[in-house]
Amino acid sequence: MDADPGSLNPFDAPSEWSRRITTDTVFETLVRYQPVGEQGQGSYQSGLARSWTVSPGGREIRISLHESAHWQDGKAVSALDVQFSLEAVAGRRVDAEHYRQTLADVSAVEIINRSELRIRLTRENAFVLRELAAIPILPEHIYFRNVTQSKGTWVGSGPYQVTSESDEGVVLERDPNYWGQQPAIERVEFVREQDAAMALRDAKEGQMDVVPELIPAHFPEQLEAPGFDQKFSVVLLAPPLFNYVVLNTMRAPFEDSNARRAIAQLVDPEALIEAEGGLARSVSSPIWPGGPGNGPAIEVPAFSVSEAAALLEQAGWRDDDGDGVRARDGHRLMISVLATETPHPTRELVLSALRKAGFVLDVRVGSSAVLENRLRAGDYDLAFASWSGDFDRDLSPLLGSGGALNYGGFRSPVVDEILAKIRATWDPAQRVPQVGRLAQALRASTPLVALPAPYPRGLVHKRIRGLRAWNGWFSIRDLSVADEDE
Repeated sequence: MDADPGSLNPFDAPSEWSRRITTDTVFETLVRYQPVGEQGQGSYQSGLARSWTVSPGGREIRISLHESAHWQDGKAVSALDVQFSLEAVAGRRVDAEHYRQTLADVSAVEIINRSELRIRLTRENAFVLRELAAIPILPEHIYFRNVTQSKGTWVGSGPYQVTSESDEGVVLERDPNYWGQQPAIERVEFVREQDAAMALRDAKEGQMDVVPELIPAHFPEQLEAPGFDQKFSVVLLAPPLFNYVVLNTMRAPFEDSNARRAIAQLVDPEALIEAEGGLARSVSSPIWPGGPGNGPAIEVPAFSVSEAAALLEQAGWRDDDGDGVRARDGHRLMISVLATETPHPTRELVLSALRKAGFVLDVRVGSSAVLENRLRAGDYDLAFASWSGDFDRDLSPLLGSGGALNYGGFRSPVVDEILAKIRATWDPAQRVPQVGRLAQALRASTPLVALPAPYPRGLVHKRIRGLRAWNGWFSIRDLSVADEDE
């Protein structure tokens, strides 16, 4: 681990490392969302839920639990535990905003009997089922009075128990009484090591099996070192993290799609990737294979200063006096830009390109909280943002009219129609064609400008078998260790 995981409670503002440690190991979900086939398309599989059915019209999900499922203290998993967990998230009892948005369409979680329940929806939304594959279920009898506890004994239903938690890291050990199939690996250690050079050294000396992410200073030289390919394979976690530029479409200049498209063509993907140390890849929107919107990759707009200039002129923004600043109807092309206090090379490259294209920039620097308030108030023209989530998510909050994260105020009947069709499609594989349509629609309207997505390279020792990176991580319970003579 390159950072302190913080609290291991999945309902207490969990960090990325906290979720990696406990999800699907200590705490299980109703449904498991797993990759199938070489393309990594997702498929729902049984978790704590033995089966589930969706009513005609998609307004009700009925769930039957595995009757053999039990908590690590021996008590049976019940419908009450599921109701407690889902209502804790939906009712804002916990700091788990990353789970809450889709559950806004849940009107009720009703217990039928000890092992059956129904989830009622205010409208059809297939992504509720996707969310049930992400929300851990906690035992009501343990966490009811302190659902946001940050320390203590962690009790879940999963195949591993937390046996050690300290400043050095976290140790998981296989639960001998696990109700399901036992994992192959008995003990898993998450070692906290913020010094990337030390982590790399430990891996080379056989003390570390997985280093999830190399720093730019170690890439690609360490992958080309003598003997590397005999001990290690490269792991590509490819997290579904979307970095982008928000454009305020409710006022000039970005109410004009030509001006928005110009920004997209002023972004030089190769230069931005180089600024990220080569550990990034170009995307054209939040949609790519394995991205927040899982769909076909659409070609990134070509970097072209001349074409960007032509688009700005079509929008009426010209530099007639040759002073390097564009103007329209006597008003300079001046925009307010929101940026965090921490400098970033990617951001500086984008801002430099804007200035060279004739923009005058009023850069407003502030904390994340201050910038978010300005975003929500529409008090800006351009801002830098990121959306971290899971693979194959509902993009309506980001792109739909009135979406909670649609800070640019973008509205498109075509996009809204496609989003509604995607939301009504329960089979993930059948969503892909509509997601492809959405990507094309975004390419034409350019409500936001995509920046390169993180594409870190890590190391996995070849004695580890079954590691398949997906959704920014991998399933620990599916791993095994090869015998020494293999």
